[in-house]
Amino acid sequence: MDNAKEPDRSALIRAKLASGELPNAKPEKVWGGKGTGQRCSGCGRPITAADVEYEVDLPAARLAMRLHQPCLEAWDQQRTNFPPKDFPRKMDAA
Repeated sequence: MDNAKEPDRSALIRAKLASGELPNAKPEKVWGGKGTGQRCSGCGRPITAADVEYEVDLPAARLAMRLHQPCLEAWDQQRTNFPPKDFPRKMDAA
């Protein structure tokens, strides 16, 4: 994951939180492991085998997000800055 794009990543995740595309609920569980090639819910790029893939379980929303580590950190830091909303449109299932 290219850290040179950090401001772009933060802005993208902030916009997705504002639009409701990403939830702002506190996750119940977070798992980490080797990337599986699935798209990151935060930045939209594939999470390759060279990356750590985090699966964020949000059971109340009946969804799980998959995120790169920097995207997970940006989402977690920014999610509490947004008022609670209905859960986002359907995302990739876990």
